[in-house]
Amino acid sequence: MRQNYRDRALVVRHYDYGEADRIVVLLTRDHGVVRAVAKGVRKNKSRFGGRLAPFVVVDVQLYVGRGSLASLTSAETIRSYNQLIVDSYAKYTAACAVLDVAEKFTIGDDASLCDAAADAIEDIAHSWPVGAHSSLAAATASCVRDGRQGSDGLPTLRVDKFVVQALANEGWEPQLFSCAACGEPGPHHAFSPSAGGAVCSACRPPGALSVPEGSLRMAWWLMHDCDQSVRDAWNTSGGSSEFWRIADSCHDVVVRYVHWHLGMKVRSIELMEG
Repeated sequence: MRQNYRDRALVVRHYDYGEADRIVVLLTRDHGVVRAVAKGVRKNKSRFGGRLAPFVVVDVQLYVGRGSLASLTSAETIRSYNQLIVDSYAKYTAACAVLDVAEKFTIGDDASLCDAAADAIEDIAHSWPVGAHSSLAAATASCVRDGRQGSDGLPTLRVDKFVVQALANEGWEPQLFSCAACGEPGPHHAFSPSAGGAVCSACRPPGALSVPEGSLRMAWWLMHDCDQSVRDAWNTSGGSSEFWRIADSCHDVVVRYVHWHLGMKVRSIELMEG
Protein backbone atom coordinates (compact mmCIF):
# COMPACT_ATOMS: atom_id res chain seq x y z
CA MET A 1 0.00 0.00 0.00
CA ARG A 2 1.24 3.50 -0.78
CA GLN A 3 2.41 5.68 2.13
CA ASN A 4 0.03 8.47 1.13
CA TYR A 5 -3.22 8.08 -0.77
CA ARG A 6 -6.66 9.59 -1.33
CA ASP A 7 -9.84 7.59 -1.33
CA ARG A 8 -13.62 7.89 -1.18
CA ALA A 9 -14.93 6.56 2.12
CA LEU A 10 -18.07 6.03 4.16
CA VAL A 11 -17.66 6.81 7.86
CA VAL A 12 -18.68 3.75 9.89
CA ARG A 13 -17.99 4.82 13.49
CA HIS A 14 -15.46 6.60 15.68
CA TYR A 15 -13.86 6.31 19.12
CA ASP A 16 -12.29 8.90 21.36
CA TYR A 17 -8.51 8.53 21.56
CA GLY A 18 -6.25 10.40 23.94
CA GLU A 19 -7.21 13.91 25.02
CA ALA A 20 -8.28 15.43 21.71
CA ASP A 21 -7.95 12.77 18.99
CA ARG A 22 -10.40 10.28 17.58
CA ILE A 23 -10.05 6.92 15.82
CA VAL A 24 -12.29 6.85 12.77
CA VAL A 25 -13.37 3.61 11.07
CA LEU A 26 -13.73 4.14 7.32
CA LEU A 27 -15.19 1.85 4.68
CA THR A 28 -13.16 2.97 1.66
CA ARG A 29 -13.79 2.39 -2.00
CA ASP A 30 -10.30 1.06 -2.87
CA HIS A 31 -8.58 0.08 0.40
CA GLY A 32 -11.15 -1.88 2.40
CA VAL A 33 -11.79 -1.02 6.05
CA VAL A 34 -9.30 1.56 7.30
CA ARG A 35 -8.85 2.68 10.91
CA ALA A 36 -7.28 6.11 11.08
CA VAL A 37 -6.40 8.66 13.73
CA ALA A 38 -7.87 12.13 13.24
CA LYS A 39 -5.68 14.37 15.40
CA GLY A 40 -7.29 17.22 17.29
CA VAL A 41 -10.76 16.42 15.95
CA ARG A 42 -12.38 16.92 19.37
CA LYS A 43 -11.08 20.48 19.73
CA ASN A 44 -13.49 23.34 19.09
CA LYS A 45 -11.31 24.70 16.30
CA SER A 46 -10.75 21.35 14.58
CA ARG A 47 -10.47 21.62 10.81
CA PHE A 48 -12.49 18.42 10.44
CA GLY A 49 -15.66 19.82 12.04
CA GLY A 50 -18.56 17.36 11.77
CA ARG A 51 -17.27 15.68 8.63
CA LEU A 52 -16.26 12.47 10.39
CA ALA A 53 -19.65 11.44 11.77
CA PRO A 54 -21.24 8.10 10.83
CA PHE A 55 -23.29 8.05 7.60
CA VAL A 56 -21.12 10.71 5.94
CA VAL A 57 -19.37 10.07 2.60
CA VAL A 58 -16.00 11.80 2.50
CA ASP A 59 -12.97 12.22 0.28
CA VAL A 60 -10.01 11.54 2.57
CA GLN A 61 -6.25 11.89 2.48
CA LEU A 62 -4.49 9.18 4.51
CA TYR A 63 -0.93 8.56 5.56
CA VAL A 64 0.14 5.02 6.43
CA GLY A 65 3.14 4.69 8.70
CA ARG A 66 4.55 1.69 10.53
CA GLY A 67 1.74 1.26 13.02
CA SER A 68 -1.63 -0.42 12.57
CA LEU A 69 -3.44 2.93 12.40
CA ALA A 70 -3.32 5.34 9.48
CA SER A 71 -3.29 9.10 9.99
CA LEU A 72 -6.13 11.10 8.50
CA THR A 73 -4.69 14.36 7.23
CA SER A 74 -7.72 15.81 5.40
CA ALA A 75 -11.39 15.08 4.80
CA GLU A 76 -13.88 16.74 2.46
CA THR A 77 -17.59 16.01 2.68
CA ILE A 78 -19.13 14.52 -0.46
CA ARG A 79 -22.57 13.66 0.93
CA SER A 80 -23.92 13.66 4.47
CA TYR A 81 -26.95 11.62 5.55
CA ASN A 82 -26.35 11.98 9.29
CA GLN A 83 -29.03 14.57 10.02
CA LEU A 84 -31.59 12.70 7.91
CA ILE A 85 -31.02 9.49 9.87
CA VAL A 86 -30.22 10.16 13.53
CA ASP A 87 -33.65 11.55 14.46
CA SER A 88 -35.47 8.40 13.33
CA TYR A 89 -35.00 5.18 15.30
CA ALA A 90 -36.08 3.05 12.32
CA LYS A 91 -33.69 4.77 9.92
CA TYR A 92 -30.86 4.82 12.45
CA THR A 93 -31.00 1.10 13.24
CA ALA A 94 -31.36 0.26 9.55
CA ALA A 95 -28.36 2.40 8.57
CA CYS A 96 -26.28 0.94 11.43
CA ALA A 97 -27.15 -2.56 10.23
CA VAL A 98 -25.91 -1.72 6.72
CA LEU A 99 -22.62 -0.37 8.10
CA ASP A 100 -22.11 -3.33 10.45
CA VAL A 101 -22.66 -5.92 7.72
CA ALA A 102 -20.51 -4.03 5.21
CA GLU A 103 -17.66 -3.76 7.71
CA LYS A 104 -17.79 -7.47 8.58
CA PHE A 105 -17.93 -8.53 4.92
CA THR A 106 -15.04 -6.31 3.81
CA ILE A 107 -11.76 -8.20 4.07
CA GLY A 108 -8.36 -6.68 3.30
CA ASP A 109 -8.51 -4.38 0.28
CA ASP A 110 -11.81 -5.84 -0.94
CA ALA A 111 -14.03 -2.76 -0.74
CA SER A 112 -16.69 -3.76 -3.23
CA LEU A 113 -19.42 -3.01 -0.69
CA CYS A 114 -18.52 0.65 -0.18
CA ASP A 115 -20.69 2.06 -2.96
CA ALA A 116 -23.50 -0.44 -2.31
CA ALA A 117 -23.55 0.51 1.37
CA ALA A 118 -23.59 4.23 0.52
CA ASP A 119 -26.51 3.68 -1.89
CA ALA A 120 -28.45 1.73 0.74
CA ILE A 121 -27.91 4.45 3.34
CA GLU A 122 -28.99 7.12 0.85
CA ASP A 123 -32.20 5.20 0.21
CA ILE A 124 -32.84 4.83 3.93
CA ALA A 125 -32.09 8.49 4.62
CA HIS A 126 -34.47 9.77 1.96
CA SER A 127 -37.20 7.17 2.53
CA TRP A 128 -37.04 6.33 -1.18
CA PRO A 129 -39.18 9.12 -2.64
CA VAL A 130 -40.66 8.49 -6.06
CA GLY A 131 -38.09 9.47 -8.67
CA ALA A 132 -35.06 8.62 -6.52
CA HIS A 133 -32.56 6.14 -7.96
CA SER A 134 -33.80 3.42 -5.63
CA SER A 135 -36.45 1.20 -7.20
CA LEU A 136 -37.82 0.35 -3.74
CA ALA A 137 -39.69 3.68 -3.79
CA ALA A 138 -43.00 1.90 -3.34
CA ALA A 139 -46.06 3.80 -2.16
CA THR A 140 -44.16 5.91 0.35
CA ALA A 141 -47.10 8.12 1.30
CA SER A 142 -49.38 5.12 1.86
CA CYS A 143 -46.70 3.44 3.96
CA VAL A 144 -46.35 6.49 6.19
CA ARG A 145 -50.06 6.30 6.93
CA ASP A 146 -49.67 2.65 7.87
CA GLY A 147 -47.93 3.30 11.20
CA ARG A 148 -45.17 0.79 12.03
CA GLN A 149 -44.94 -0.43 8.48
CA GLY A 150 -44.24 3.08 7.24
CA SER A 151 -41.55 3.86 9.80
CA ASP A 152 -39.98 0.44 10.26
CA GLY A 153 -41.01 -1.86 7.43
CA LEU A 154 -39.49 -0.07 4.46
CA PRO A 155 -36.04 0.49 6.01
CA THR A 156 -36.03 -3.19 6.95
CA LEU A 157 -36.76 -4.22 3.37
CA ARG A 158 -33.88 -2.05 2.13
CA VAL A 159 -31.49 -3.57 4.67
CA ASP A 160 -32.60 -7.08 3.72
CA LYS A 161 -31.90 -6.30 0.08
CA PHE A 162 -28.41 -5.04 0.88
CA VAL A 163 -27.60 -8.02 3.12
CA VAL A 164 -28.86 -10.76 0.82
CA GLN A 165 -26.98 -9.24 -2.13
CA ALA A 166 -23.82 -8.96 -0.02
CA LEU A 167 -24.17 -12.64 0.88
CA ALA A 168 -24.56 -13.55 -2.78
CA ASN A 169 -21.51 -11.47 -3.71
CA GLU A 170 -19.48 -13.39 -1.14
CA GLY A 171 -20.50 -16.69 -2.78
CA TRP A 172 -23.16 -17.48 -0.16
CA GLU A 173 -26.26 -17.09 -2.32
CA PRO A 174 -29.09 -18.99 -0.59
CA GLN A 175 -31.24 -21.47 -2.44
CA LEU A 176 -34.74 -20.00 -2.25
CA PHE A 177 -36.84 -22.22 -4.53
CA SER A 178 -35.58 -25.79 -4.93
CA CYS A 179 -34.59 -27.79 -1.87
CA ALA A 180 -30.99 -26.96 -0.98
CA ALA A 181 -30.41 -30.56 0.12
CA CYS A 182 -32.00 -32.74 -2.56
CA GLY A 183 -33.00 -30.33 -5.32
CA GLU A 184 -36.74 -31.04 -5.08
CA PRO A 185 -38.53 -28.16 -6.86
CA GLY A 186 -40.39 -25.79 -4.58
CA PRO A 187 -41.94 -23.72 -3.31
CA HIS A 188 -41.08 -25.01 0.17
CA HIS A 189 -42.07 -23.85 3.63
CA ALA A 190 -38.86 -24.24 5.64
CA PHE A 191 -35.47 -22.55 5.61
CA SER A 192 -32.23 -23.94 7.03
CA PRO A 193 -29.05 -21.82 7.03
CA SER A 194 -26.89 -24.91 7.59
CA ALA A 195 -28.44 -26.63 4.56
CA GLY A 196 -28.00 -23.53 2.40
CA GLY A 197 -31.57 -22.35 1.98
CA ALA A 198 -35.05 -23.71 1.44
CA VAL A 199 -35.61 -27.34 2.39
CA CYS A 200 -38.40 -29.80 1.63
CA SER A 201 -40.28 -31.66 4.36
CA ALA A 202 -38.18 -34.80 3.81
CA CYS A 203 -34.84 -33.00 4.16
CA ARG A 204 -35.85 -30.51 6.84
CA PRO A 205 -33.25 -30.63 9.67
CA PRO A 206 -34.01 -29.86 13.32
CA GLY A 207 -34.15 -26.14 14.00
CA ALA A 208 -35.18 -25.16 10.47
CA LEU A 209 -37.28 -22.01 10.28
CA SER A 210 -40.92 -22.39 9.22
CA VAL A 211 -41.76 -19.73 6.64
CA PRO A 212 -44.60 -18.86 4.26
CA GLU A 213 -43.52 -19.46 0.69
CA GLY A 214 -44.08 -15.77 -0.03
CA SER A 215 -41.19 -14.80 2.24
CA LEU A 216 -38.70 -16.89 0.25
CA ARG A 217 -40.09 -15.39 -2.94
CA MET A 218 -39.62 -11.89 -1.53
CA ALA A 219 -36.02 -12.70 -0.54
CA TRP A 220 -35.42 -13.88 -4.12
CA TRP A 221 -36.89 -10.63 -5.48
CA LEU A 222 -34.62 -8.56 -3.25
CA MET A 223 -31.53 -10.55 -4.16
CA HIS A 224 -32.18 -10.21 -7.89
CA ASP A 225 -33.25 -6.53 -7.95
CA CYS A 226 -36.85 -7.41 -8.77
CA ASP A 227 -38.13 -4.37 -6.92
CA GLN A 228 -41.08 -3.95 -9.26
CA SER A 229 -42.33 -7.30 -7.97
CA VAL A 230 -42.11 -5.99 -4.39
CA ARG A 231 -44.03 -2.87 -5.41
CA ASP A 232 -46.66 -4.98 -7.17
CA ALA A 233 -47.06 -7.15 -4.08
CA TRP A 234 -47.47 -4.04 -1.95
CA ASN A 235 -50.00 -2.51 -4.34
CA THR A 236 -51.96 -5.77 -4.65
CA SER A 237 -52.18 -6.19 -0.90
CA GLY A 238 -52.89 -2.53 -0.24
CA GLY A 239 -50.24 -2.59 2.46
CA SER A 240 -52.17 -5.21 4.40
CA SER A 241 -50.95 -7.06 7.47
CA GLU A 242 -50.39 -10.12 5.25
CA PHE A 243 -47.79 -8.24 3.20
CA TRP A 244 -45.92 -7.27 6.36
CA ARG A 245 -46.22 -10.78 7.79
CA ILE A 246 -44.39 -12.04 4.72
CA ALA A 247 -41.86 -9.16 4.90
CA ASP A 248 -41.18 -9.89 8.59
CA SER A 249 -40.65 -13.57 7.80
CA CYS A 250 -38.30 -12.61 4.94
CA HIS A 251 -36.32 -10.54 7.44
CA ASP A 252 -36.11 -13.55 9.79
CA VAL A 253 -34.66 -15.61 6.92
CA VAL A 254 -32.05 -12.96 6.12
CA VAL A 255 -31.07 -12.54 9.79
CA ARG A 256 -30.66 -16.28 10.37
CA TYR A 257 -28.64 -16.69 7.20
CA VAL A 258 -26.22 -13.80 7.78
CA HIS A 259 -25.66 -14.86 11.39
CA TRP A 260 -24.86 -18.40 10.25
CA HIS A 261 -22.27 -17.31 7.70
CA LEU A 262 -20.64 -14.66 9.85
CA GLY A 263 -20.51 -17.01 12.82
CA MET A 264 -21.70 -14.18 15.04
CA LYS A 265 -24.78 -12.10 15.69
CA VAL A 266 -25.10 -8.59 14.28
CA ARG A 267 -26.76 -6.69 17.08
CA SER A 268 -28.01 -3.84 14.90
CA ILE A 269 -29.96 -6.27 12.72
CA GLU A 270 -31.44 -7.97 15.77
CA LEU A 271 -32.72 -4.60 17.00
CA MET A 272 -34.80 -4.38 13.81
CA GLU A 273 -36.67 -7.62 14.49
CA GLY A 274 -40.32 -7.71 15.53
